[in-house]
Amino acid sequence: MTLSHQENTPKGAGRPRSQQAHQAIIQAALEILAEVGFESMSMEEVAAWAGVGKATIYRRWPSKVELVIDALQHFQEEIPIIDTGHLRDDLIAMIHHFTPEHASLMENIQRRALSEMKNHPEIHAAMHACLVEPRLEAVHQFILRAQARGEIRTDISDRLIVSMVMGPLFYQTYLLKKVSHSTPFQAEEVVDAVLRGLATDRYLQRIRTHENGSSDDHL
Repeated sequence: MTLSHQENTPKGAGRPRSQQAHQAIIQAALEILAEVGFESMSMEEVAAWAGVGKATIYRRWPSKVELVIDALQHFQEEIPIIDTGHLRDDLIAMIHHFTPEHASLMENIQRRALSEMKNHPEIHAAMHACLVEPRLEAVHQFILRAQARGEIRTDISDRLIVSMVMGPLFYQTYLLKKVSHSTPFQAEEVVDAVLRGLATDRYLQRIRTHENGSSDDHL
């Protein structure tokens, strides 16, 4: 039985099913956005994918823009609280937190939004606010803690360091598609390469001292 049939139940009994239809529409919008992009997606296709009538969608979202922005807001997830005591381990834990399935959908949505940034800036802005900014802020907290511990330099702006750390990761993930589907070693290799240029002299000396020691002696 499709969701459109389920919505014909009495109002009192239909509320959970209405919520189910809502979630189906949101998921359909995200999947289609990732697959074909905003320009090519249609409300008709979303309705067919979700198994509801177009009227069901238009009662909730008068336009495709409103539907996509709401869907992106629903896609936000709770960023885990990570504090391992070392910046390197914080970053690796952040990367490994995201499942391949989730990462793949997010990557495809972000690529589509980047390609349509000029024609649909409101979609790109929503994508950035929902998917990018929370992660950047989490990494910013990592950086502040690492500077306080003396792990990385303080003569460089903490916000600039966030860009320096995340830039290669976004490049690998969204342009080369390596990090999110890589082995742990590949993800760690990216992090290590960046952090070696940001480490304090004292911390670099610690690395050199233990270069041939335990494999646990990393940034």
